Amino acid sequence: MRDQDIIDKAKELAQLHEKRSKDPRATRVLGFLKAKGLLLVDWIPARPSIKFNVVDALWVGENVEPRVLELLPAVVIHFPKTAINVNKLPKQLTEIVDQLKLQAPTGPSYQGFTYEMFKMWTEFKPKDKRVVPLSEKKVMRSFRLKRSVASKLTELAKREHLSEGEIIERFIQ
Repeated sequence: MRDQDIIDKAKELAQLHEKRSKDPRATRVLGFLKAKGLLLVDWIPARPSIKFNVVDALWVGENVEPRVLELLPAVVIHFPKTAINVNKLPKQLTEIVDQLKLQAPTGPSYQGFTYEMFKMWTEFKPKDKRVVPLSEKKVMRSFRLKRSVASKLTELAKREHLSEGEIIERFIQ
């Protein structure tokens, strides 16, 4: 291949990338990820309160910005109402999402992204602080306590200005 052929091919690919970057699917998905602090993109405005189709996110990940594929499982877990048509995720990504929800130590990789890379984004703390990392999510439990123990727990919680759950957490830790 001649040098000029290489230059022409590079210009052609750059034009194609620019065209795809302006696609509405790309602006929606990348704008959302930018708004949540998951992706730094200068050329797209932040769009914090939109919903996008998972199929569109897969297209963006394959054609515009590959890191979208790395972030998609975390978005599905932390923002379940934002990602539409989650049932259309590829089987491998669905398996990764399931493993991440279970906080499994190992799992499958997908298109060059390791399970550890996906797992890292489930522990990310966004700017708006409304999303809690998976390791910090609270688990609902119920206990049957004797009345005397329950009243002591309530008194201790009032004295310490904490919830009863926080008192139990402190005791166990």
